Amino acid sequence: MSADLLDTYELTHSDLAAFLGERGQPRYRADQVFRWVHRKPAASFDEMTDLPAALREELKGAFALGPFAVVARSEAEDSAKLLVALADGEAVECVRMETGEGAASLCLSSQVGCAIRCAFCASGAGGFVRHLTAGEMVRQAVTLRLLVGPARNVVFMGMGEPMQNVEAVMRAIAILTDKHGWGLSPERVTVATSGAAGGISRYAREGQATELAVSLNAPDDGLRQQLMPGARDALQDVLTACDEFTARHRGRPVTYTYVLLEGVNDQPAQARGLASLLSGRRHHVNLIPYNAVEGARFVRPSGTEMAAFMRRLQDAGLNVSLRHSKGGAINAACGQLRASRAADAQPPGFTQPSSAGRGGHP
Repeated sequence: MSADLLDTYELTHSDLAAFLGERGQPRYRADQVFRWVHRKPAASFDEMTDLPAALREELKGAFALGPFAVVARSEAEDSAKLLVALADGEAVECVRMETGEGAASLCLSSQVGCAIRCAFCASGAGGFVRHLTAGEMVRQAVTLRLLVGPARNVVFMGMGEPMQNVEAVMRAIAILTDKHGWGLSPERVTVATSGAAGGISRYAREGQATELAVSLNAPDDGLRQQLMPGARDALQDVLTACDEFTARHRGRPVTYTYVLLEGVNDQPAQARGLASLLSGRRHHVNLIPYNAVEGARFVRPSGTEMAAFMRRLQDAGLNVSLRHSKGGAINAACGQLRASRAADAQPPGFTQPSSAGRGGHP
């Protein structure tokens, strides 16, 4: 995108209406342009054939439109992942995943890099670089729709921590849910966070009633700090913020995700701890089989071990499911494609606890 052009995807419908109104255009022109930008979506202003030619030329001179340039692409039967180039030379990942019965989800990044540095994830390998703008998030979705295919759902579950960039994330969601454009129902939008309590609390107060997914990965602060060294907030503070989200959005349950790592967080003691944390809270637990990252010292538990962990949670009264992994064949786990393009990117490691063999931790 040229530095001289404004980002079309950063504009809300009201912003666009104000821009056109200042140039003497009738209100309905904003509806037309916004629909072309988001609902079609158009790859160029020349496609907007119901607009006067003079207006198309004016828009072309003011705004950038169209998909990101693709740096790398990886595909499998159920998913396609793009590494896209940003205007400043950075790159981020976005993914389209088939979810069954003809439906699909678009997975968007909210930051370049990540400060959470999860030991089982490649996103933080190069550290945090910068926040993405709302327009850069929306443009990822447009790029996936134009180059890969449509989708019914959007998840902010790619690179970065959305709740550390919560204002831009909320703006992107407002654009994606606007009835003049994409028109997504908030219930078809999921924001995934490592548990930034302040961001969750602000999102509870100011955000829409989307789905909220919080990455736990451990039932206690000690192990969680080892696995997610950049997640500074205590678990109780995170859960309090989640309770606020549930209370402000008519009892909407929070999804708590938990990546299963053999001998690290998948033992009976951890199941009991997780049940104790979530008992009495509106919740759904989504167990995620570890998706191997080159250089990380983890192993996915066997199917039998994962089923046993799930059964222990169910027996304790939790609402729980085991996710079917998608995208492993295309390195679709967060950050893997970007890391593979950077020769000096090394995924963070983790020292296996030794105090109690399998499942012991300090």
